[in-house]
Amino acid sequence: MNYERFLIENGILPIERNWNHFRINHVKPVDEVAKNQVRGYIENNVANHNGLYIYKNNKGEILYIGKGKPLKNRLYSHFLESFQPVKGDTKDQRWHPFFLKHQGEHDVYWIELETEKDRQIIEKMLEYVLNPLFAKPPPPPPHVLPLMDHPLKPSLVKKENKKQNPTDY
Repeated sequence: MNYERFLIENGILPIERNWNHFRINHVKPVDEVAKNQVRGYIENNVANHNGLYIYKNNKGEILYIGKGKPLKNRLYSHFLESFQPVKGDTKDQRWHPFFLKHQGEHDVYWIELETEKDRQIIEKMLEYVLNPLFAKPPPPPPHVLPLMDHPLKPSLVKKENKKQNPTDY
């Protein structure tokens, strides 16, 4: 499937024309008042909307594509990650080093998408088409056998009893 064509035909691309936009400076604030001002600025721009967002730097490079429910919380978290570790960062703590490395003024594009399934699907398509600098790790391999056009024999289906050896089938 041609994801780019699908995204264009459905008004997702180009982001510069079809998405909401604001600029944000990812640097350590001088004090708590300045930090709260940034939080308010983000809230004023995205309110309580759920959706997708894209970070773009001054060179025009796509830094990151993500989803949020609500957007304001994810965007504020990324702002904080540009100068400090944040509780809730993934187990491998990848966001803080990434946003620390990419401090500075960024364009944030966002679009409202209410359903989680829509956000997940469009996010993956955008990652494929736009190739952001922050590469998310591939998902772990599925623990179910792929669908086939013929029924499986019971002897080929993995048993789900956790006490058994994982290689038992």
